[in-house]
Amino acid sequence: SSRMRTWALAILVAVLAAAWLLGGRTAARTGQRTFREHLLRVDTAKLRGFIIVPAPSKHADTLHFRREETGWTVTAKGHTTAAEARHFQVLLEAMADLRTLRLEGTSSADRAREGLADSLADRLIAPDVDHGTTTLLIGRSLNEEGGVTAFAGQGDPNTYVIAGELARFTGMSFIDWI
Repeated sequence: SSRMRTWALAILVAVLAAAWLLGGRTAARTGQRTFREHLLRVDTAKLRGFIIVPAPSKHADTLHFRREETGWTVTAKGHTTAAEARHFQVLLEAMADLRTLRLEGTSSADRAREGLADSLADRLIAPDVDHGTTTLLIGRSLNEEGGVTAFAGQGDPNTYVIAGELARFTGMSFIDWI
């Protein structure tokens, strides 16, 4: 009677606790599966140009990249020169199929922590085979094996992580590209 009720109550509490723990974990996994797998897809064979806009906090010049018959050029403040080809191979490979590895966060605090606040984020503006022109906010490189970068789509409240150190390229100055 009293002992039986105590056992029944203990079992009920254990079942509810297990359901609460498992329910929370399952919901998080389900939420992560709902984001877009590709936030940018570029046909690098047809790519004629793209733009990198450094974060306002960097006080750096906007870089315009253009493919010419002789190779890539970079322009900043009206000065145009040939760009160093070795950087483009890695950057274009990343841009060709920019896959989201995971959802990193959904709040403005998450964005700020990953360097995606308006004054901290670099912007990569490129033609997307699926959506016309796409602007990506590029945050900081995260210290994980293989290198990953935090990023977000313009107007998307979520923070994502991609493979590679895209922030290394968006953080380069005009001089670094020549």
